[in-house]
Amino acid sequence: MGMKERGEKVAQAAVVLGTDPIVFAMSSSKTARLGQDELEIAGGFKGRPVEVVKCENSDNTVPAHVEMIIEGEIPLDDMEAEGPFGEMYGYMGLPHAEQFYMNIKTITHRKKTHVCQPIYRSH
Repeated sequence: MGMKERGEKVAQAAVVLGTDPIVFAMSSSKTARLGQDELEIAGGFKGRPVEVVKCENSDNTVPAHVEMIIEGEIPLDDMEAEGPFGEMYGYMGLPHAEQFYMNIKTITHRKKTHVCQPIYRSH
């Protein structure tokens, strides 16, 4: 059962930027099945657990050694239209139906933050 079906009004969320490559790869792949922890899988690849810390404004945990953490709330009863956006191949994508959005509450970062674009196969 999802959060909305349980009667919850908001979902606490965190966006993490500037992780190490293994954590990035595991968090954006289909390696983990529903109910599996991507950070545990990343720790298996690294040969040691991924150190985590508690977020400042929620009980969420995130990798400890990152460049930036963006925390917020996603209202579950409100949505907004999204797009259109410019696509990487040079055309404008189609607008999407209403989607969830996040109200940003906290941004935590290192003093000299460095966030780099990952290398994709098309670039």
